[in-house]
Amino acid sequence: MFRSGLIILLFTISAIANQAAAIQSCGIVTTQKTPLNIRVAPNSSAKVLATAVKNSAVSYVDAGSGWYRVTLNNGKTGYASQDFITNISDFPGRCGLVNTTSGNLNVREGMGSQSKAISEVPKGLMLRILDSYGEEGEWLKVQLNDGKLGYVNSKFIILID
Repeated sequence: MFRSGLIILLFTISAIANQAAAIQSCGIVTTQKTPLNIRVAPNSSAKVLATAVKNSAVSYVDAGSGWYRVTLNNGKTGYASQDFITNISDFPGRCGLVNTTSGNLNVREGMGSQSKAISEVPKGLMLRILDSYGEEGEWLKVQLNDGKLGYVNSKFIILID
């Protein structure tokens, strides 16, 4: 009996630790001019996997030694220097967490569900919110990591200050 209780306790502790590790913050890319390099490993000589433009949002967790593990709004994950990411709480503006019931959120070139989709963002990823429009802020203007600007329906976004 004691052994099975210990196994359950260890499993519960492991599950709680995994949940805590999965908590991500929203950060804003604060490079001077150039896009931020997202690398395959946490060092400046590692291969560049992707880039994120200045003032766009990334999801991040601390990877240690001056690096964050970041996820771009296209779903790519890699590493970026902490020197170039500022937590949204220290930056004017807002982030939005995509919260769809299923599938990806369409980013549209204009306000309205009939407007052409220019990109998709998976559930659980961050977007930089630039402004809101329409009745009660129904449409949000967003910036993607590639620099594109578009609009999303606010009912699929959890605002983060």
